Amino acid sequence: MSSSPDSTRSMWAPAIIVTVLLVLSNAPTPLYVFWQAQHGFSSAVLSALFSSYIIGLLLCLLGAPWLEVRIGGRLMLLASLAAAMLACLTFIAARTLEALVLARFISGAAVATALTVGVEAVLDAGRDKGASAGSLVASGAVSLGAALGPLLAGSVAFAIPEPSAAVFLTELLLLVGGVAAFARLRHRERRGRPGPGGSALQGFSDKRVIAPGAAMFGVSLSATAFSLSLGPSVLMQFGGQPSPLLAGAMAGGLFAAATLAQLPGRRLGVPLLFAAAGALIVSSMCLLILALWAGNAGLAVASALLGGCAYGLSQLGGLSLIARNLPHERRTAATALFNIGGYVPAAAAPLCVGLAIDQLGFTRAVLVFAVLLGMAAIVTTTFAIGAAKRLEGPSRGFTGPGRGREDASGAENSVADTACRPSDLPRRAPAPGAGSHAPRRPRSRRSPATPLQPRSHPACASSAA
Repeated sequence: MSSSPDSTRSMWAPAIIVTVLLVLSNAPTPLYVFWQAQHGFSSAVLSALFSSYIIGLLLCLLGAPWLEVRIGGRLMLLASLAAAMLACLTFIAARTLEALVLARFISGAAVATALTVGVEAVLDAGRDKGASAGSLVASGAVSLGAALGPLLAGSVAFAIPEPSAAVFLTELLLLVGGVAAFARLRHRERRGRPGPGGSALQGFSDKRVIAPGAAMFGVSLSATAFSLSLGPSVLMQFGGQPSPLLAGAMAGGLFAAATLAQLPGRRLGVPLLFAAAGALIVSSMCLLILALWAGNAGLAVASALLGGCAYGLSQLGGLSLIARNLPHERRTAATALFNIGGYVPAAAAPLCVGLAIDQLGFTRAVLVFAVLLGMAAIVTTTFAIGAAKRLEGPSRGFTGPGRGREDASGAENSVADTACRPSDLPRRAPAPGAGSHAPRRPRSRRSPATPLQPRSHPACASSAA
């Protein structure tokens, strides 16, 4: 379907909002080194600090679809920008662990809205350009914001002895830019009365579409969360110094790799995206084991970069399935459930590893994590590829030239919409004994004023119903 310049420009306003909110998600990562030296935090405390962000994110993900129907997506995005500003102010004033946990919790709630309503706004704005274009811009905005946060914080922490205030003041300026983008936002509201249990749990009705992407996203995000929460500790174990710039560069490079991996990945089908993501996760865990054996920090960084590529591909594949198979009014709940499926294991994995490090030692705990996650990646990839092939097979009509088409909402039409083509109607069998020399029945003459009405087929009647 041809697209207008207005449809292209309309994607950038929600994409900018998503990007500046996602900057806040990982900006504290390089500051863990600073907080650990200042307050004497253990690995378990750092993991708990990261998990408080995940808890705030998950709680908001559960209620985001209900709130979108109740108050509208535009108001939710404005509230998320305000919550992100409040989180920045809390980080600036934080002097205790409790204050840091509160700030991380608020930032998680703000990011959750970006991952649901913001991503859905990008998909909706790009509906005229096709589901693939909207999915790429939405996934790229998430990965780009997640990459810019640690790069910004690491650079500031390297140059300034007391970096917390400067980092979050800079993020406040970026959020002001997000408010300016909000003024140009065009988003179709989905207002009305929310149904019973109106929350992300409504997405369970579309679990066949969500499950493959959520499963792959959860495994890849677990590898990413390990690098984000315990990356500084990993580098210190290999003889490195607690450098915020190095921690920020590793986290930023991880998400930069995720963004770059999506550019060639947009040409692949979803099953191939999941296959590549699974192979990258297994390779990442193998490199992590080699890093433990050789004591090489470079291998640990390479492992994180491969995990970032897997994160980007699995996110792109999951969002593509949602954009191609679900209409506008069901995407927010589906996107929320997709993110819940990814962030629940991402919250549990680093917390368990942090506790295991304090009990078993660093090498044993990380070795067990790498082996278990690699095995989980193999099983999950097998399931996700099979499920994606069933969704994108010829019976669904979503791949290949001429199979399926997009309507104005950006959702792909199912075969039920095209089941009434003349070629699909059953041909009338010839009468018994009728051969090539059988006499033809004379055609009845019809008046030109009464055009021939096509006969209805049972398949057409059931499709129309």
